[in-house]
Formats: sequence, C-alpha cells, structure tokens
Amino acid sequence: MLVMQQQEEAATPLLTEALGLAQKANNLNIEATALRIKSQLHMQQGTSAAAEESLLAMFAVRNRIHKISVLNDEYLQLAAFYETNGQLDKAIAVCLRQIRQGSIHGNEQTEQLYTNEIKLRLPYYEALAGYYGKLGNKEEQIKYLQEANMAKDSLYAANTAEAIEALNTQYAVQKKENLIMQQQLAMNRQNMLLYGGIMLAGFAAVLGTLLFWQYKRRQRERLQLALAEEKRLAEAAVKQAEENERKRIAADLHDNLGAYGAALNANIETLAGQINSQSAPLQQIQTNVRSIVSEIGNTIWVLQKEAQDLIDVFDKLKRWAQQLVDNYPAIQLRFSEAYQQEWMLTPTQALHTYHLLQESINNACKHSGASIITIRLNAHAEKWELSVSDNGHGFDPQAPYHGNGMRHLRQRAAQAALQLRIASGPDGTHIVLSNSLLAS
Repeated sequence: MLVMQQQEEAATPLLTEALGLAQKANNLNIEATALRIKSQLHMQQGTSAAAEESLLAMFAVRNRIHKISVLNDEYLQLAAFYETNGQLDKAIAVCLRQIRQGSIHGNEQTEQLYTNEIKLRLPYYEALAGYYGKLGNKEEQIKYLQEANMAKDSLYAANTAEAIEALNTQYAVQKKENLIMQQQLAMNRQNMLLYGGIMLAGFAAVLGTLLFWQYKRRQRERLQLALAEEKRLAEAAVKQAEENERKRIAADLHDNLGAYGAALNANIETLAGQINSQSAPLQQIQTNVRSIVSEIGNTIWVLQKEAQDLIDVFDKLKRWAQQLVDNYPAIQLRFSEAYQQEWMLTPTQALHTYHLLQESINNACKHSGASIITIRLNAHAEKWELSVSDNGHGFDPQAPYHGNGMRHLRQRAAQAALQLRIASGPDGTHIVLSNSLLAS
C-alpha cells in the first residue's frame, strides 16, 4: 500500500525486512512477491537497472517454485518493462525466448514451458509485432501480425469445435430426456420435441457460420490495411530515390559541365586576346559556349527543387528580358503582374515555360519592329497565364519561314502539358501560355 501511495521512504525498510524474513524462512511465494514490489519501488524512484535486477530475481524464485513455468503474464510484464525503458531489443529477446523453447508435452523433469499452447503464444506474437513496428522493421512486424492472425484463426477454430461439441453433448442429453418423455407423452408431443431439437441445432450452425464469416471478413480488412501501408511506404521510398537522383544530377551538372563550360569560355577569351583576333568563327564559338553555360545554368536551376514557384519563373524571365532589351534602345519593356494564387510547376514545366517565353521575347525584339513589349503574369485560383505582347507589324503564323518556329513553340507547350495561344496581326503579336484545359 505504501508503494502504491508513493511513500518510498516508509516502504523501503519494511520491504527489506519482509524480504529478509521470507529468505530466512524459505518462503518462496512471499520472497517472489517482495521482489516484485521492490521492482515497482525502483521504477518509481527512476532506477531502471535496479528494477530489472529485482524482476529477474523474482523470476529465479518463481522457477524454484514451479519447475514448469506457466507465468505467461509475468514474462509479458518483463517485456513491457524493457519497452518502457527503451530496451526494445531485450523486450524482443524475452518474447522470442518464450516462444522458441518448450513443448506442449513438457513435464516436471524437463522443466519445459507450455508455450506451444496457442493461448500462450498469441500475446507474444502481438507484442513482437508492436516492438518491431516501433523499430521500423516492417518485414518482421508483418510476419508476426500474420502469425498472430493464424493463431487467432486456430484458437477460433478450437473454440468453435468446443462449442459444437458442447452443443452435441447438450443435444445428446436432451435427446435422452426426450426418449424418457416419449414413453409418457403422446406421439404428437414426441414429434414436437424432436423437431424443436433439430431447429435448435440448425440455428446454432447458422449462427456459428455467420460469426465465422464475419471474423474472416475483419481479418481480410486488416490484411488489406497492412498491404496498403506497405504500398504507401514503398511509394514514398521511390519518391525519395527520385528526389535524391534529381539533386545528384543537378550537383553533377554544376560541378562538372558548368565548371568546364566556364573554363572553356575563359580559355576562348584568353586565346582571342593572345592572337588579337576578332574573327567571326571565334566569336561564334564564344557565343555558343556562353549559350551552353547559360543552358546548363537553367537546367541546374529547375533541378535544384522538386517544384518551382510560378512567380520565381516569372522573376527570372524578367531579369533575362531586361538584359536582352538593353541591346535594343528603341524598345520599351513593360511588366504586368497579378499573382493572387500560388502555383507550383514541375521541373519540366518550369524549364519549357522559361524557354518558350524566352524565345517569344527574343523573336519580338529581332523581328517585330515593335516599340513596346509587355510581359504579363495572371495567377488566380482557377488558372494562371503568362503572355508576351508587342505592338509590332505582326506576322503570318502559317508562313513557311515562321512555321518551324511556331511548331517549336507548340512542341514545348505540349511537352509541358500546357496550353499555347498565338494571335498576330497588323496591330502586333500576342502569345499566351497557360494551364487552362480549354483547347488552344
């Protein structure tokens, strides 16, 4: 009582005295009980090692009392003690030891355990499934969940057989009583009793069948839940592997191709300075190298994240467009932005969106004869749009010398699963890219 009231100081001397008297009198039952209470006292005091020592000492005394240990609950208590103290490996070892040793045919000479009995094995299977689940070992967790389910099936089958046997016994007794009554009652009374017994047996059989199928249905539902969880974990692992591979490719591009491209550009500039050459081929090589470095940079940019915010793509496009238009003094660049809803793009969508609008702006600067180029972003709850408009002389999208460029833009939009609309006339050109499901 003092231990339950957490009066450790008052309980300790009394417990020590009781333990000494029990050992002196060789009273094993009292000694085991005192050791169990002593373990609880150590747990309240926070001394886990001493609590474990008292528990193990209690089991040693119990084994002296019973050569055949049937203390199933106490071994489960020991495993629960290890679990509480974060020693899951010891908790698992206790359960496995109790399951793996012994036989249902054990006897006092062999000092074996009756752990082949389904009723004793079932709680160990359930405990092991829980411990392996906390360790994150899904394979062992599912294994012991299946063992527990099979044990429950066997236990249920045994219980059903016992119930049927009891019904058969009851029916046999009733039948004997009916035979005695048949000698005293009329033939119609005998027939009524006989039919009543048959209906009772049939009802019991139907009820047993319904209960069995209900149990099987619950077991199938549990198994489906376990399989669904396993599938979810597998998909998460695949997604993580893809994320790691994406980051690895971005790092490789940055550390290898990006560095080599920058070095190659520097080498060409040094070579041009040494030979004092302004030749067109050398300048073209330098332009191509810079384009390669820029493309590698764009690829690294989209691969660095699992998804790109649409506003980040728009901001990057604005910076590039401003640098480009600086080379065209006659063109005025305008921006319009209405970003009311956040939209995330996949790496593929981000890259194709950036390149498609980049090419549209570049074409407007070179070929439209426009004085104003406007770049707009509209993002709402239903959809988003990015557009490039100019006030140039326009063009015929179906003309052969424009057809290839337009086809290239439409291919990019299709690869990004986005919609592209192109309108051009004497008042200028309007190119719109969106995630709208309407046909372009």
